Amino acid sequence: LGLSDLYGATFDVHWLRAADRLSRDMLRLFADPANGGLRYTAADHESLIASNDDAYDGALPSAQSLAALALLRLGRLTMNETFESRGRAVLAANSQSVSQAPQAHTQMLMALDFVLGPTKEIVIAGAADADTTRTLLTTVRRQYLPRSVLALHPPDDGAIEALVPFLKTQTMIDGKPAAYVCEKYVCTLPTGDPKKLEQLLR
Repeated sequence: LGLSDLYGATFDVHWLRAADRLSRDMLRLFADPANGGLRYTAADHESLIASNDDAYDGALPSAQSLAALALLRLGRLTMNETFESRGRAVLAANSQSVSQAPQAHTQMLMALDFVLGPTKEIVIAGAADADTTRTLLTTVRRQYLPRSVLALHPPDDGAIEALVPFLKTQTMIDGKPAAYVCEKYVCTLPTGDPKKLEQLLR
């Protein structure tokens, strides 16, 4: 989740690639085939007398809650249905305890809120150092958008297109930076106007 946030702050594809790799390792090592959730000990770990699978969100959020949100957000951004479905599976595995004591699962509820949506995919197409690109990014970042993912699509950037396939069609318009606001990868008409973008984000 931190690596995904680093990508959102810097748009350095290195962080998104690392988040993708770490998420795949997490599922490979900690997936629980019994209930669809995640274990706290790896599959290749020595057998324990008892395992701690507590999803309670205390002063620190639980690993289950953070993993669910990380998979859901990264899955939506990278069009990885496996990540999204596994994130939903973590929610399902903990649904009984969440419904019994929702106040004890606040971080898990944030992941649930992301699933319930509507969730937006926001793309800014343009060079990172262009003034209009920066203005559009500032417009997005001024909003509180917990049910959204944000990507930057610089021109001719094959590295980010490989990780986020739907960016291939979200390009600059007439050589100028543009913003796309999408839901389930269906986008409104692009705009380079910050005020219009602000309206689309509401």
